[in-house]
Amino acid sequence: MFKLPVIIVYFTLLILNSCSFKSDINSVNWDNGTNFTIVNGLMLENSELFTGEILKMYDNQTIQSKTHFVAGKKHGSFNTWHSNGDIFESREYAHGFKIGIHQGWWPNSKQKFIYNFNELGQYEGELLEWSITGQSIKIMNYKNGKEAGHQRIWDSEGIIKSNYTAINGDRFGLVNMKNCYSVDNETNEVSM
Repeated sequence: MFKLPVIIVYFTLLILNSCSFKSDINSVNWDNGTNFTIVNGLMLENSELFTGEILKMYDNQTIQSKTHFVAGKKHGSFNTWHSNGDIFESREYAHGFKIGIHQGWWPNSKQKFIYNFNELGQYEGELLEWSITGQSIKIMNYKNGKEAGHQRIWDSEGIIKSNYTAINGDRFGLVNMKNCYSVDNETNEVSM
């Protein structure tokens, strides 16, 4: 007579062996002559929706990019590297939509950007950008793809260009500053 733990182990092994654990990903080098085309945003290989990994290489044979696809759409990780092998971008996709945290780095390894996306591919949370020297360029905030909260943008000299708050689609504050004008409240005159 079988005991319950033995039966559970037997059926667990049966189920695990019947599942196909595919460890070999169809990895293809973009430059190897395979016929890749992009039609309506879908990756095709020889006119068929592509599933697998596409590698692009630099002339020095270091990896330039690695992209995963399922049924022609980016799905999974997408990474690019500078020609020296340092990471350039790291992004995630689900069925063609940008999701999660996307990051980029300058050739000097300083952070270039951090973007956050929700499961619908919309900006969500903080969007941050820096110059090659590490100076903040943008600090933006989003909710469901729309600006929400405090937003700031600087020029290359570190001078604030925009500093406003977005509430329900309306902007309050300094938006896209151009020329500086001062207003004399006593006479209502504008001077530069």
